[in-house]
Amino acid sequence: MVALVGATEWFWRSQIWDGQLAYVQVGKKMFIDYQDLDAFIQNNKFSN
Repeated sequence: MVALVGATEWFWRSQIWDGQLAYVQVGKKMFIDYQDLDAFIQNNKFSN
């Protein structure tokens, strides 16, 4: 996801910890659904 979207791993972790991005946890790994990622981007998109 870091390579796909361009933000750092810590940015995405902070969004998860802040409750801004849904995730699935399996053991210590966190997984993000592409639909949730797309929704997050759409909800935070700005245009001038």
